[in-house]
Amino acid sequence: MSRQRSRARRALAAAAVLPLLLPGEVAAQPGGDAELAAEAPVLEWTHEGGGTGGRTGGDPHAMNKKIRRAGATTIAGASLAIAGGVTAIAGGVLGYLGSPGRLKQLKQDNDYVLPVDDPKRQQIIANARMATFVLASGVSVLVVGVIITAVARSRLKKLREQRRTSMAFGAAPTRGGAALHWEVRF
Repeated sequence: MSRQRSRARRALAAAAVLPLLLPGEVAAQPGGDAELAAEAPVLEWTHEGGGTGGRTGGDPHAMNKKIRRAGATTIAGASLAIAGGVTAIAGGVLGYLGSPGRLKQLKQDNDYVLPVDDPKRQQIIANARMATFVLASGVSVLVVGVIITAVARSRLKKLREQRRTSMAFGAAPTRGGAALHWEVRF
């Protein structure tokens, strides 16, 4: 805390010594040529553009957290798609077990008479009713899982690319002036 106070006091002391000038005004310095300083051109800053407008630098921990979250979402979406595929396959198997061909086979086995209270007949009818719902829900979950996986995977790729091609730059004071440090990662 005392270092911050001493820095603040030094900054205030330095600011009290410096004259307050508007842009374009030149202070007369003792032993200096005020006329020559007045003739010096005042450069105006113009925006050159050319930047992509993306973030440079940023918090690497936050970036890694976003990448991990996108990776976990990708894995969750793929798991959901696998579960939906297995459910759809189970619906297809139920559809086969409840097919009208199995009822015809049962009818042929019982001298072309379909028994009313036969448990096989009841099971085939129940399988036929369940097959539609299980197949439809399995395909729906499969589609949702594939969409989640695709979106999360594209976000993961974008975040990895953003982390890999980051650019950082900054100025640092040196003994004779200033230096510009520039770092680009591909």
